[in-house]
Amino acid sequence: MRTAGIVVAVVLGATAAAPAQDPVPEVRQVVTFDLQPGALGRVINLYEQSLLPVYQDLAPLLRFRAYREAESPESLDLVLLSSYRGMAGMDAANDLLGKPQPTGVNVGLLYGQIDQMALGHHDTFVEMVDRLGDPPSDEAGTDEQLTVFEYLRVAPGGHAFFEQLLETRARPYEKEHRLYVWSETGRVLVGDEWDYVRFFGLRSLAMWHDYVRRMRDADFQAALAPVILARKTVILRREPRLSVR
Repeated sequence: MRTAGIVVAVVLGATAAAPAQDPVPEVRQVVTFDLQPGALGRVINLYEQSLLPVYQDLAPLLRFRAYREAESPESLDLVLLSSYRGMAGMDAANDLLGKPQPTGVNVGLLYGQIDQMALGHHDTFVEMVDRLGDPPSDEAGTDEQLTVFEYLRVAPGGHAFFEQLLETRARPYEKEHRLYVWSETGRVLVGDEWDYVRFFGLRSLAMWHDYVRRMRDADFQAALAPVILARKTVILRREPRLSVR
């Protein structure tokens, strides 16, 4: 009996000491398409008529959004953003997409048709950081006209400092001056030479100009500027026909 008591005590102690796991963060796949001339309408129709019904029944998918170029330094026609609970959510979604669909749609065949209409595409996978963002609310979504994707590369070893400065100095300043409708920030998991993507909801191009001007003059720029080695800014418009959840 004494031995059993010791075993129970050890098991209970081990259970109490086990650390709680952090929630699996949201991961976004950003697919940017450069399409053949005249192909954009056909690709949008394929998504709207055939793929969207599949995505609506795809349980691991948190949300799906599509964007078209407003202003961009590079050639792009369509940007698709899919959100999942971690990359495990993507694995689960891909498994389901590879199976026969209730609608009879062959997802692989449709993606093959889209690929034939593309001059090229690239993927970026982004792990979202909740404490570095204020996601859009239903109310804010009606006020949003443009979405900015700002890609950032930071100095080696500067990631922790960048996130701290963003959380304690930059974001409070941005919110105080109402420089956007909403913003979010994610760490790049897969994607070229970039380390972070910041997403902003805006009312106009003028709002972005005001953002850049105010951030340029902010008192924390002396600390922030040396950490950011490169940036790319893409301004997009939502494609309302392509949206799930």
